[in-house]
Amino acid sequence: MPNDDDLDQGEERPDPDGHRDDGEQPDEPPAQTGGQRQRRRSPLDWQIEGAARLHRQFIQSMRPSYIEFLGQQAQIAAMKAQMQKNWPQINYAKLMATNPTVLNVAEIARQITGAGLTNWPTIQTRAIWPDITKSLRNLVQANLALSVPNIGAWVEQLRLEHYPPNWPDDIRIEDVRMLADDEGIPLCWVPRSEVITALCEADPDRRRDVLIEHRADVLEDCTFRLAEVTAPELAKYASAAGEVLDAMRADLTGPAQAYAMNVMDATLRGTLFNAVPKSRFYNPVVAKVEESRDCYLSELRESATLWPLLRVFDRFHPDRGDDVPSLANRHATAHTVDDVQYTPVNALIAAMLAVSILREVQESTAPTDDPADEVEESTV
Repeated sequence: MPNDDDLDQGEERPDPDGHRDDGEQPDEPPAQTGGQRQRRRSPLDWQIEGAARLHRQFIQSMRPSYIEFLGQQAQIAAMKAQMQKNWPQINYAKLMATNPTVLNVAEIARQITGAGLTNWPTIQTRAIWPDITKSLRNLVQANLALSVPNIGAWVEQLRLEHYPPNWPDDIRIEDVRMLADDEGIPLCWVPRSEVITALCEADPDRRRDVLIEHRADVLEDCTFRLAEVTAPELAKYASAAGEVLDAMRADLTGPAQAYAMNVMDATLRGTLFNAVPKSRFYNPVVAKVEESRDCYLSELRESATLWPLLRVFDRFHPDRGDDVPSLANRHATAHTVDDVQYTPVNALIAAMLAVSILREVQESTAPTDDPADEVEESTV
C-alpha cells in the first residue's frame, strides 16, 4: 500500500543520474573531468533504477484511484452511521462484501425490508412509529446528499415497489393504520393522494366529511382501479363492483352499500381466504389480518389493504341487544336496515373497500418475477 509520502508526489522528479520516467534509456552521462574515470553501469544498476522508475509511475497512476477509494470509504462510513441510526437491529457485518467498497445489496434487501416492520408489538407505540415510517425516506435523503445514488435510488425503488401507487410521498404508516382502525377507511389503491393527504390532516370528527366532499374524485378513482382488474378469475367480482359504482353514481347508496359489502365478502372468501372454513370465517380472518401486521416491507401493501377489515368486521349481535354501529360494518349492513348504518359515507367506504381489495388481489395474481432473484451486488 503506498504511503503518504508517495501519494504526495504530484510532479515527476528528475533522477539524479539523468534517468527519465518515460521508459526510454537515458542519455550517456557527460564525460567526467579532473582525471576521474567514468563509472560503468552494471546490469544490476539498470534493474534497480528501472524498478524504482516503474514504482514511481505506478504510484502516480494509482493516486486518483486511491483518493477515490478513500472517498468511497468515507461515504460508506457515513451511510452506515445513518443506517445504524434508522435500523439499529441490523447485523451490519453481513452488509459488507469482500471488497470494502461494495455493499451486499442482497443482504440489505433481506435485512432492511425485514427490519422495518418486524416486531410489531414494539413499533405500535407512538414513540417508535415515526422513526419506523420515516426511516426509508431519511436514508434516501442522506444517501443522495452523500452522492451515493445507487443505494439511495435502490431504497427509493423499494418504497415505490411495495407502497401502493396512490400514497403520497410523505405518508406515515401510523396514519394509514389510524384511519383503518378508527374509521375502516381504506387507503390502498384508492383514493388519490390528495384525498389521502386531506384525510390525514383532518380532525378525527371531520374525516368522514372529507370523504363526502371528495365523493366524485373517490368514485372516479374506484372506476380507474377497477378497470385494472383484468384477471379472468376475478371477472365476476369486478363486474359486481362495477354495478356498485353505478348505483353510487345514481345515488342509490343503500343498495350500493349492501352490494359492496357482499362483493367484498365474496372476494375474500373466493381468493385470499378461500382456505378459511365458511362456517367460521370472520374470526379467523380478523386473526390473520392482525398477524399480517408483523410483516416484511414486501408484504406491507397487501397487509395494509386488509387493515380496514378489523373495523368493518367488528362484532355485532342484534339478537343480544347490541347497538347498531354508525361506522361501516359488514354485519350491521347484512342484518339491519337501520339509517344509523346505511349512510352515504358508509356506502362510499364499502365501495372503496371492495375495489381496494379486488385491485390488490389482481396484483397478487398477476405473474411477476421475484425481485429477490434480481438483486445483485452493486458498487457504490
